[in-house]
Amino acid sequence: MWCPYTLPECGHSFCEICLVDWFSTTQVQHLTANPQLDDNRAALVGQLHAFVQMVPNLHAYGPHGQQHVRAILAELRRHRPEYTCPSCRKQVLNKPVEDFRLKSLIKDIAEMMGETCKDTSLHQGSGPFDHFFAAPISAR
Repeated sequence: MWCPYTLPECGHSFCEICLVDWFSTTQVQHLTANPQLDDNRAALVGQLHAFVQMVPNLHAYGPHGQQHVRAILAELRRHRPEYTCPSCRKQVLNKPVEDFRLKSLIKDIAEMMGETCKDTSLHQGSGPFDHFFAAPISAR
């Protein structure tokens, strides 16, 4: 576990490669069960979902407007895979976060055991989970 990531919803940590494999399997299963969707459309749906959630002053639209936005969000969720924690199966809605403290601890233990730290990160320039999760939603 040279590159550990923590799931924000439950706090469990896993190596990057394991999480990418887990989320990829979930995505393939979702696309197989929903052949009308394709990989690019699923990514666009995630981005649109994040955009709709950022609608300012949702309360200003009144109960009818709020209900309409909630209906749109529910429809969009049907088109996205439901990613879960490999351990506790809690739904994962946000990108995993690289755990630098755990990474440092692993590096220190490996060095004490005579091993050299390997950078097994899969991503080049973008995050390893960008393909699975929409951009984070800014707090209002």
